[in-house]
Amino acid sequence: MTWKGESRRHSLSRKGIKTTQAKGISRDPSTNLKISSIIQNQIKEYESSPCEINSGECEEFAWELARKIPNAKVSESNWDVIFTNPNGKKEWIPTHFWITIGNLHYDAETPEGVDDYHKLPIFIRAGVPNNIDFLINWGND
Repeated sequence: MTWKGESRRHSLSRKGIKTTQAKGISRDPSTNLKISSIIQNQIKEYESSPCEINSGECEEFAWELARKIPNAKVSESNWDVIFTNPNGKKEWIPTHFWITIGNLHYDAETPEGVDDYHKLPIFIRAGVPNNIDFLINWGND
């Protein structure tokens, strides 16, 4: 896997097409460590905690990561989905952006990645059930 340098310009676009989850990068410890390190370094550039980044700055954060990490796709929650929380109240899926590389999902709170986007802390805190599909992947060109 080749890593792009910070100085290399790469235009990102949200005019992507809904796609299925990206294929195939395994959970290789050295690759995952590099991704985690890039995410940790980017967190340091913000004047916010990882939870705060995920609660208002996640879109910018995810697109910046996609620029720095090869094969990263920006993923977004489909906020048109309504679910019933554990208290029986109907709520909208939280709006959130993160990156997907292969079958792993990363955001400011999960620099080590998780294998199911339902496991991202923002969705766990909201009580989103893990049987609802609300994933949108954006291409980056």
